[in-house]
Amino acid sequence: MAVMGASGIMRRLTYPRYRMLTRMVGICLSIVFPLVGLVRPRFRKRGREMRGYHRGIPPKKGDTRRLWLHAVSVGEVEVVTNLAHAFLIRPESKGWELWVSTTTSTGQSRLRNRLGDVAAGMVYFPIDTPGATGRALDAIEPDAVGLLETELWPNFVHSCSERGVPVCLLNGRISKRSVGRYAKLSSLMPEVLGCFEVFSMIHEDDASRIRGLGAPAERVVVAGNAKHDTLTQRRKNADLEGIRAVYGLQPGCGPVFVAGSTRRGEESFVIDAYLGIRKAVPDLVFVWAPRHPQYTAKVEAMLKLRGVGYRLRSGLSDARPRQPDERLIVVDGIGELFALYGLADAAFSGGSLVPKGGHNILEIAVWGKPPIYGPSYEDFQDAHEILEAHHACRIVKDVEAWIQEAVRQLTDAAYADKGRECAKAAMQAVHAATDRHVDVLLRCLFGNNDVRLALT
Repeated sequence: MAVMGASGIMRRLTYPRYRMLTRMVGICLSIVFPLVGLVRPRFRKRGREMRGYHRGIPPKKGDTRRLWLHAVSVGEVEVVTNLAHAFLIRPESKGWELWVSTTTSTGQSRLRNRLGDVAAGMVYFPIDTPGATGRALDAIEPDAVGLLETELWPNFVHSCSERGVPVCLLNGRISKRSVGRYAKLSSLMPEVLGCFEVFSMIHEDDASRIRGLGAPAERVVVAGNAKHDTLTQRRKNADLEGIRAVYGLQPGCGPVFVAGSTRRGEESFVIDAYLGIRKAVPDLVFVWAPRHPQYTAKVEAMLKLRGVGYRLRSGLSDARPRQPDERLIVVDGIGELFALYGLADAAFSGGSLVPKGGHNILEIAVWGKPPIYGPSYEDFQDAHEILEAHHACRIVKDVEAWIQEAVRQLTDAAYADKGRECAKAAMQAVHAATDRHVDVLLRCLFGNNDVRLALT
């Protein structure tokens, strides 16, 4: 008898089998998590809540109802913050409490900074075992749940469905790469997706993919990307002057180019681009911010191999800022890239000259600059279409095209000004997707099944 392959097993995985497997996982974690807590005391609360055990959650009072919004980590916290505030200012939200959750400790910390004054409670999301999800739902007693982006947890949504708690997917995203993995669960996905009341998706491509996985077509709506709505506020909060001082980017330092969120496989392209642009723009200041700082050692090795001088960001400080002869800065930390885009005269968005799907190109456009990026931008198709409609995208097929485009933006004032006008127009056209997602959510909460009316 032929042995069934792993893909065949996955395709035959039904919800009862998934539930049985995850029940076994839950038994193992009931032993492992407490042991981890003994070694790492800071993990105890997180581990306890991930297993569904919560302390000090008061029962609901009177007619109070609870909305539970879940954001995985830091990136989604910004979106959930906007959704939460947009929900709470609506007249329909009267009598509703807001509960929010994350999976990571960094996300939890950011939640407390962003929503500590408006949320009734902040917790860790349970691991997807029958016991953990059941205990968490019993403790929090939500009347509705909003999951962000791609949180399709079978036990959790099934437990909500059994309790009559409507679940909405908000700012929903199904990437081109991930849809193949979900498709392997062809017996499981339709049953899971059937537990959702509505899928409020970012883009028509996302809507098409989730329908293809088994989501009921009448429950799927396209509302735009709420993550874009956070950019203007982030721009207002950016510490430009502090970063300008440390990086030595004062007026007169020379044109500034930022290569941000580059991925593995793009290192040689970045070095070639730096050398090529600097050949045409000798006083160039080039800031290179890899997506994953842990690969800095590889970046340094490649620069040394090619005899290219550089300075690490970690070696800069107010007391020792960048020196005038230091023209290449490698950012070996996180948290400053967005502001660096604001200080740049032109910028490249990485993960696009290799098949990684790109990054949020609007993080450059919000500063009034047309972003340069490669042909792999499928994870941000909606952002690309906004820029393309306003002639504000600069797509380059290879490093030579990148160099030519960068040099033109840095040396041709009329061309650069026209690009900035286009980028500003594109950002003005970014509609308030947050409000549209909240419209869909409210119609779901108050029993209007025709979610398509939310966008009329």
